Amino acid sequence: MLLRFGVFELDPVAQELRRAGVLVKLSPQQLRVLRLLAERGGQICTREEIQREIWGTEVYVDFDRALNVCVAAIRSALNDDSEASRFIQTLPRQGYRFVAPVEQVGNGSAPGKPRLAVHRREVRIAAAVVAAAAVVTAASLLIPRRTTRLSVLPIENVSGEAAVAFGLTDEMTTELGMADPVRLAVVGRTSAARYAGGKAGLAELGVDYLIEGSLRTEGGRSRIAVRLVEAKKQTQVWSNTFQLAGITRLELQADVAQRVAAAVVRQLFPKGASAVGVSYEPNATAAEAYWNGRYLDRRDPARAIQWFTLAASHDPSFAAPRAAMAETWLGEAMSDPPAEAGDAFAKAGAAARAALAIDKWNAEAHAALGTVEFWYEWKVGEARKHFEEALERNPSLARAHHDYGFLLVEAGEPRAGIAELRTALALDPLAPRVNLDAGWVFLQARRFEDAVRYARRALELEPGLEEARLCIARAELYQGKSGPEELETLRASANPYYRAMGAAMTGRADEAIGVLNEAVARRNYIMAMIGTEPAFDRLRKDARFVALVKRVGITP
Repeated sequence: MLLRFGVFELDPVAQELRRAGVLVKLSPQQLRVLRLLAERGGQICTREEIQREIWGTEVYVDFDRALNVCVAAIRSALNDDSEASRFIQTLPRQGYRFVAPVEQVGNGSAPGKPRLAVHRREVRIAAAVVAAAAVVTAASLLIPRRTTRLSVLPIENVSGEAAVAFGLTDEMTTELGMADPVRLAVVGRTSAARYAGGKAGLAELGVDYLIEGSLRTEGGRSRIAVRLVEAKKQTQVWSNTFQLAGITRLELQADVAQRVAAAVVRQLFPKGASAVGVSYEPNATAAEAYWNGRYLDRRDPARAIQWFTLAASHDPSFAAPRAAMAETWLGEAMSDPPAEAGDAFAKAGAAARAALAIDKWNAEAHAALGTVEFWYEWKVGEARKHFEEALERNPSLARAHHDYGFLLVEAGEPRAGIAELRTALALDPLAPRVNLDAGWVFLQARRFEDAVRYARRALELEPGLEEARLCIARAELYQGKSGPEELETLRASANPYYRAMGAAMTGRADEAIGVLNEAVARRNYIMAMIGTEPAFDRLRKDARFVALVKRVGITP
């Protein structure tokens, strides 16, 4: 029987505390104390009772100190406060009382069920709860209570310098994302970009603070006004105006972004504010080419790559255009038919490795290389390392959380994978691709209703997103809600992976294995999902299928 209180669930059988499916680290002894208090909710548990139930009859010289440390650790895991208790109330000279309502639901894990490890780091943003009611509003709850959420809204372009305004917004988002990873979570560019025309509906982002500003350029001088605003009250917390002349566009963007990041961190965290690092300053020609590419990368990927290539050639020590080129090539690879994506994946990997050879800490390059190694090169262990490096450097990098989530689900860690996807949603809640891929991850984790919900959300954000309709159709097929025509669609597909799915689901094992071998030979990147794809459940014990899974580097 699970014990549910607030956003937490305690599984006494598996000895796990979870926050919306995300494991919370507690020692076995701490979990036993928490269980005892929760099971006796509303009742006083004396220190003597706790000692007898948890420590038994053994002589323990420093029991009082041990219990104090134990309860402090539990409170920390629950984000509880001894002075204003939401969960555990201290009764001086008596003991403790669990004051939150406790609900007993369902059954705990079956005895002997293996527990899945969650790879987290203290400096990373932990995922929390997605409420079933409103996807985007609930996504904001995924950031821990002690983390401040901030969004950089598109800088208003007053004088026709659209690319410069874009660059300023982008640079500030990046600088703030790396400024204080423990205490500050920065919403992704895709979601923030939706408010370029105004702030209507801004509550969807669920942020605590906004950065907004304007850029005016006239007579060789640039004037940038920046404001930090408390989101709910729309009150100004801090503001500054920067007037600069005679400097390059990149110098302007880098200088203002670093100064804004430092000032905002000092304003939000006056005690022990983190230092904001200094970015590499390339030459003017390379900088201009780089920002032209960044401005075009979603509008015209081919031209963006040309600009990035030019930037890299003009400054061999400038890692950013190579990392950006890797991201753009990845976008091309994931939008190509799987059989034709190999060239784009190879170019993305080469660009990411070139960036890391220059700057081994480049978060975007690590994330891009992790994606290449997982989807195309099928090197799961190496990919995991790159995702973790990316998130160590910039925990607000929604794309890295999102791609790492896929890897973890495929590697047999669905809870951790879903947690990463939920973190990506919290950081970039209005990005259609993030919502769509959340649907695919839930599909692979056999959470079909959730898959449909997120795919529909992606369609709301981008009505023409055909892949979202495909995700919904697939989820309904696995739920038995669609007819044989969906299976026939799979069997008739030009993609061998989909044909194999249709064959497997209609009992044609030999045909399915043959077509999967074809997909492996073509380096079909969707093969990375073979380990968890529900369509192949009938083949799980077939030695030929097991061999195929091993060739892709995934353990089923």
